[in-house]
Amino acid sequence: MLAGVLLGTTSSRAQEALFSALGLDSALEQHNASNYPPGGLPRPQSHCGPVDFTLGVYLGVEENDNINLTQNGTEGDTILHSGLTVGFDWPAAEQSQLTFNASVGYDKYLEHPVNDNLEIAPGSVLSWKIAFEDGSATLFDQFSDAQSAISEASVSGVSNLPRIDNTVGARVAWQPGRWLFELGYSHDNFFSDGAAYQYLNRSSEYLVFRGAHRLAEDTQLGLEASASLTRYDQALQSNNTSYSVGPYLEWQLTHFIKVSARGGYTFYAFDSNGAGQPAQNLGAYYFSLELTHQLTEFISQRLSVGRDISLGLNVGNNYTEQLTANYSVDWQATEHLALNLTLTYEDGNQPLTSEISTSSGISLFSQTENYSRVGVGPGISYKFTRKLAGGLAFMHWDRMSNLNTSYRNNTLTMQLNYAF
Repeated sequence: MLAGVLLGTTSSRAQEALFSALGLDSALEQHNASNYPPGGLPRPQSHCGPVDFTLGVYLGVEENDNINLTQNGTEGDTILHSGLTVGFDWPAAEQSQLTFNASVGYDKYLEHPVNDNLEIAPGSVLSWKIAFEDGSATLFDQFSDAQSAISEASVSGVSNLPRIDNTVGARVAWQPGRWLFELGYSHDNFFSDGAAYQYLNRSSEYLVFRGAHRLAEDTQLGLEASASLTRYDQALQSNNTSYSVGPYLEWQLTHFIKVSARGGYTFYAFDSNGAGQPAQNLGAYYFSLELTHQLTEFISQRLSVGRDISLGLNVGNNYTEQLTANYSVDWQATEHLALNLTLTYEDGNQPLTSEISTSSGISLFSQTENYSRVGVGPGISYKFTRKLAGGLAFMHWDRMSNLNTSYRNNTLTMQLNYAF
């Protein structure tokens, strides 16, 4: 089983080392939240000796009016989604615990079967935590096999962007009194199984350090620093080294409001790729602010705003700078019926270098794309039984660009989920 799932995590985002560590935090939190939802009682689980495990399947159908994300000549399709989710917790010893969580699915395009693909959802993780006095050590492997292009605002004109990401590493946490110190190292392999996207293939080394003072049980203020070293298999993208440093705050403001904030300075040094592509340095700032609010017993809302720098996904695109704002609200209307709404705004820029043919040969042409994107997504879900639930979701995206790569995309998805 392990040989089949140790594959990859989400596409690298800003300050790769730091946000890889945050991605691990998020994956482990989601795993715990799925086992212990609001209300205090754990979800029903199956047992196999000392192992608690969860297993579920899903089936869905999606209507998509612009699968290639193009401005003109749009093509639509009906897509069938199917897959399973699996997770387990195994207290391997008195002071250690092995956890696993993954979602694997297959997408079938009825009119464009060339786009059929297998996906392993971001957030899939295998971890082994070993506790000791005042601290713990964690070995982990995050993995994903992502195909969707619409999940990346910087990409347009393609239906799929195949990318496999696997991050394996270790972290050590020490908590003497009210202090918290963490040190983590990981190795990342990011590659594509699509012939047209081999330029993305790379390997990276990540190093992260955090030091914080716990002001209260659920509140801490500290400093975090990261470093990464990235090498590409092909010279179409520039090898680079990056560093980041800045403060962060995790604050349980009230019993119903939680605040997470971080920011700082990041520096990238990109190597030269030959004549016409000189070495390049980039110094920029990053920040993120997230507020979660349990407005009432049945209504919750979340607001997040952030600016980050990520390695580019287009050919000749070293990096992308992007501002993202997201708001979501969830309403548990009845015991069985829930409604939700998501609003997203993204604004970014990315320098692009491409080859053009001239009378004297091949020349390099550089330009910067400035883009923005707005997304609106209402949804409804209904719990038919304790194990069976269904949902209906609509998503509208409107992308604008100065390079005639704008598009509009609408999807309507219906899905059934069954938990064994």
